[in-house]
Amino acid sequence: MPKVVFAFDSFKGCLSAHEACLAAAKGVAEPWRYECVPLSDGGEGTAAILTAALGGETKCIEAHDALMRPIHTEIGIVGTTAIVDVASVCGLFMIEPAFRNPLKLTTYGVGEVMQKAVAMGCRHLIVGLGGSATCDLGRGMLQCMGTVPNNVKVTALCDVNAPLCGPTGAVRMFAPQKGATPEMEELLEQDFQRYADHILTTRHIDLQSLPGAGAAGGLGAAMHVAYGAQLTSGAEYVVGACQLTQRAKDATLVVTGEGHSDQQTLQGKLPMQVAQCLKRMGIKTKVALISGGVSHEKMLQRHFDIVRAVTPSTMQLAQAMKKDVASQLLHTGIQNLLADL
Repeated sequence: MPKVVFAFDSFKGCLSAHEACLAAAKGVAEPWRYECVPLSDGGEGTAAILTAALGGETKCIEAHDALMRPIHTEIGIVGTTAIVDVASVCGLFMIEPAFRNPLKLTTYGVGEVMQKAVAMGCRHLIVGLGGSATCDLGRGMLQCMGTVPNNVKVTALCDVNAPLCGPTGAVRMFAPQKGATPEMEELLEQDFQRYADHILTTRHIDLQSLPGAGAAGGLGAAMHVAYGAQLTSGAEYVVGACQLTQRAKDATLVVTGEGHSDQQTLQGKLPMQVAQCLKRMGIKTKVALISGGVSHEKMLQRHFDIVRAVTPSTMQLAQAMKKDVASQLLHTGIQNLLADL
């Protein structure tokens, strides 16, 4: 009996990774059997997925969002390890479009959550950096958190391997989607370049050659410089913790995907890590990329056996992002995929 493994990331602002897997599973019919392995790349949902995989529990924490509005957010606790999502503290989806201004938004709340986790006795902080609304080089976090005790380790899970500056860096690649105008973009890039030059001169750390330094608007760089944080691929970390390779050994097909796949997918995003991890471990199963939308399809086809978008080209994005509509599109897309195979 052929087996399909669903290993989706979240469809941001629409479906969680778990919901995406369940929607896809509805498209499975005999003779296929299936297994769901919801994943994340360090962005939205990382804490919940890792906490469940590692057998931990969730705790509610009071903090402030990127606009310094009071919020309640959940972190995962596994022994003396705390797992934090930046997306659930200063996430882009939490900020209304009219207020998205990366010159004003802050990571202060991330520092609050880290500080409270240390006060609870946590000695390892795993921080997922994806999905932030901010581009403040971690200044807000540092203002709140200051230093960390010597006996506290920080691991930063990066959703992209972007450097700090330049055409593929934090500002040029991601600031526009956070609300930056061309004028703001220039100011931010100059600020980031000055910081990179300063750190190279004073600390002899070359942030331009450090993959992930540009994650979360430079938060990766700040954590590495201030706390000695190890910058790790969030997708690779989660894939390992969730034992995807073991669960895919007997699979005929692995299906991964996200809200929209494009050239950024190739910069260490979850679907790319799934394909690379299976190949690296010698698991010879077909890998399909099934996302809400797809662009740069030819580029993606070099890395995936099948690449498809489930949203019709004639459908408006606002309609496609309704939860029930997205679920049905994914359900139908998987149904068609398995029938074709």
